[in-house]
Amino acid sequence: MGDKRRQRRRYTDAFKRQVVAESFDPDVSVAETARRHQMNANALFNWRKDPRFNTDLAECASPEVEPVFLRVEIDAEEHSLVEPATVSTPSVTQPSPTSAIEIALVCGTRLRVESNVEEAALTRVIRAIGAAA
Repeated sequence: MGDKRRQRRRYTDAFKRQVVAESFDPDVSVAETARRHQMNANALFNWRKDPRFNTDLAECASPEVEPVFLRVEIDAEEHSLVEPATVSTPSVTQPSPTSAIEIALVCGTRLRVESNVEEAALTRVIRAIGAAA
């Protein structure tokens, strides 16, 4: 019997950008876009997260800028340290305390959000800022 292993397909960056752009059409699902191009939908989902192929993400990401550590400041009046021995499990009825987080984007914008912000909402805000910048 012959060996029928599938060859790994290689795609150009231009093709990946084109397919990613098509995948954001609100009238077509990502899976449908992948099927139309005879490819795996998981690969397309990965490309959508990559700033090299997703222009919405690329606008805030700049490959020329070196990553840097930013200074973090904690307001001592709003936060107190608790000894590990006294930490208790919060009950379901007590809301967990939130704290503010400041995010400095590469494009120069600074966001200040609560620590309990929903990831999806924050992602939409960051993408909108990137698109407007």
